[in-house]
Amino acid sequence: MHSSNLRFQLGYELRYWRNQSAKLIFLLGCFSLLCALLTLMLYVGHLLFKAPPAWSAPEGFLYTVANQFNNGRLSPIHRQAIEVAAQTPGVKGHSWFSVKAEKMQLAAQPPQTVQVFFYAESFSQVFGLLELPTTKQGLWLSHRYWQAELGADPSIIGKTMSHRKFPAAIPVLGILPASLDRIGPFLPDLWLPEQYI
Repeated sequence: MHSSNLRFQLGYELRYWRNQSAKLIFLLGCFSLLCALLTLMLYVGHLLFKAPPAWSAPEGFLYTVANQFNNGRLSPIHRQAIEVAAQTPGVKGHSWFSVKAEKMQLAAQPPQTVQVFFYAESFSQVFGLLELPTTKQGLWLSHRYWQAELGADPSIIGKTMSHRKFPAAIPVLGILPASLDRIGPFLPDLWLPEQYI
């Protein structure tokens, strides 16, 4: 009797949900969407409670000078064009940076391609990046690169990195704070002052 009732109940439920397939698909879709949103919140939620970096909220107006194509894509311009634009009345300061993929070699390790962030001497002042030390010689490692690629090894400070176009090896001065791991859409690995470009 029990077995017969159970079989009947299961058959009834199966026939019922077969007729309710649209509702079932809708519920499953809503559940999937909810799971996706929850995953996204877990992935980027910590960013919502972190103070924005200084470069994202400068005092006064900040303009980007670049070539713009018909599709809205931007491309870099020459430094001379920036110098000319800096002469425009009302411009209080200007700076520039360049991001390039370069093959660098750290000490005795094999060479690897890294994202190098070349920056002007006035970069930290114009963008309000007080965390960026003002130096003219040597390079800085991003906190992200130091952890992900170098295993957060503190002995890396003081070692040198070399590149075929630089006559001498460049000393590693230190690790930048995590707030400088991203500048706009860029994720620099190394930071180099303008004289190395």
